[in-house]
Amino acid sequence: MKDETGWRYYNYEDELVTSGWAHDRKGLVWLNADGYWDERTGWVDDHGEKYYIKDGYRQSSTWLKERSGWRYLGSDGRLVRNRWVKDRVGWVYLNANGYWVNRTGWMKVKEEWYYLKSGYRQDNTWLRDRVGWCYAGSNGRLIKNGWAEDSIGWCWLNKNGYWVKRRWIQYRGEWYYLKANGYMAANEWARDSRGWMWMNGSGKITKNRWIKYKGYWYYLKANGYMATGRQTINGKVYRFYSSGKWIE
Repeated sequence: MKDETGWRYYNYEDELVTSGWAHDRKGLVWLNADGYWDERTGWVDDHGEKYYIKDGYRQSSTWLKERSGWRYLGSDGRLVRNRWVKDRVGWVYLNANGYWVNRTGWMKVKEEWYYLKSGYRQDNTWLRDRVGWCYAGSNGRLIKNGWAEDSIGWCWLNKNGYWVKRRWIQYRGEWYYLKANGYMAANEWARDSRGWMWMNGSGKITKNRWIKYKGYWYYLKANGYMATGRQTINGKVYRFYSSGKWIE
């Protein structure tokens, strides 16, 4: 209904709608405290949420550029804040005021670290800083106390998120060896101060098992170490060279 001041809206119970939204044939419009359609272009506050109207109509699923930077309106028209949003290039973060954090460097979100490059989150990639190499996982989070896999193999990231090299680590009760290049030893030999061990395809120590390597048989004892000298295995005596090769 229109009067001398402007358009007003009455609901199905013939009540005047104030400080609320109403539909017309083109979209959602905002009715102010006096019940008049706000036909301007600008921001509207509704119950602690911010919406943007253009020529009186609520905008949604779109970017807005202001002097302070870019902001994004969600599918319901609300200003997106403290959240990740994906555009045609990648994932970006909107801060508490709804502005795109458009910079390069580390950023902490809810106790997790992420790396931005020109405002875009870096996923599934290695990153290097003054201390060493780190890895951003599939969701962009810095991996800590966990494994990361790239095109070469598996690596271990310590509690600070840095790549560990030339070291034994224990994970879920199993021991793994990180080689000089930082990649987990798998289907190959690894050594500590006590002797040689065979790391299987998943990187775990092989125990109580025969393996054939380059045409020779070796036996890995219950403690995982390569057998040498005279050994009794399943009640039968075997002899091995100091290199671990079985003397047939």
